[in-house]
Amino acid sequence: MFARRLLIAALLAWGLVASSQALVLPEGLAIDAPEGVDMTVQTITREGREKQVLAAWEGDTLRYFINVDKPLDGATEAQPYYRALLNDLRTAGINAEAAKRSDYPITSGLLGSYLVVKTRVPGQERIDHTVVHFITNGKETFVATVRLTAALTVDQLVEETVALFKSARMATPESTRGSSGTVLP
Repeated sequence: MFARRLLIAALLAWGLVASSQALVLPEGLAIDAPEGVDMTVQTITREGREKQVLAAWEGDTLRYFINVDKPLDGATEAQPYYRALLNDLRTAGINAEAAKRSDYPITSGLLGSYLVVKTRVPGQERIDHTVVHFITNGKETFVATVRLTAALTVDQLVEETVALFKSARMATPESTRGSSGTVLP
């Protein structure tokens, strides 16, 4: 099982990184995977740079992956961020529309919201769904982009990732590769 998972990860240009109960990303966000969800921290190497992402598995199958970033513009409100995101996608020539949006409270006091974005590259029939989570304390913001890769419905993906981000909290990441970081209460 591990060898097959590693092969899948290698095909996606990912390397396995050690993880612990609390998954802490270098951006400073910690989450606890819901019970029954096999989640790992993976490292993508692209153009000589490394980026850690979260990967959810079902056995040997990659179900979805999550990329977490801090918005470069310092956005602290979800609605203007979502409007700008959709505008950027459309400017890039991608057919993009908002399918569903909602807010949710996070147990640590952070505020969360999500937007389901339907995209279609011109000339292609396939419609992709991405769930974008906006997590903030009003001063600092994290944007988590969730890409569906397996046979989940969009509603299942939203339900599972909202449960995941309801456990989110600020953390102090350590600079060493593969480290879990330090979780703040």
